[in-house]
Amino acid sequence: MKYLILCLFLLFVPKLSAASPTFGLGVVVAGPTGITGEYIYGKDRDVSASLGWGDHSFHLNLDHHWNRSDMVKVDGRGINVYLGLGLRWLNWDTDYRDRDSDSEIGVRVPVGVQHIFRQVPIQIFFELAPAIILVDHTAFIIDIAIGARYFF
Repeated sequence: MKYLILCLFLLFVPKLSAASPTFGLGVVVAGPTGITGEYIYGKDRDVSASLGWGDHSFHLNLDHHWNRSDMVKVDGRGINVYLGLGLRWLNWDTDYRDRDSDSEIGVRVPVGVQHIFRQVPIQIFFELAPAIILVDHTAFIIDIAIGARYFF
């Protein structure tokens, strides 16, 4: 089954990237450390996902961003400042935590900056994402992330 999924992924990625050059994949560090993807579907909108892992956890963020590129200019090009709304899911190893549940779910509001360079299709970004955990327990946290994506 793993090989079938891998083959389908390899077959469709070239077609996806040829049809939509606004798709990026990369790495993210800190919140969570792992892989990240972004799809730009409008002049000022995109969706992003981060999938990460730690010593005792598995972490998934899904966000929608609204971008403003007219606030800061570098190299004659606007740096996107964004505000978003998303979900945060964290799955813990039950042996590590002393709670009954092994998952927590929350709502997050990411705020960040991102820039795609002119010469190469690489985007760098920095984000702060306040979140309220609603399932398993109630808590307020702030995720911090820095990363880079290569756009196809």
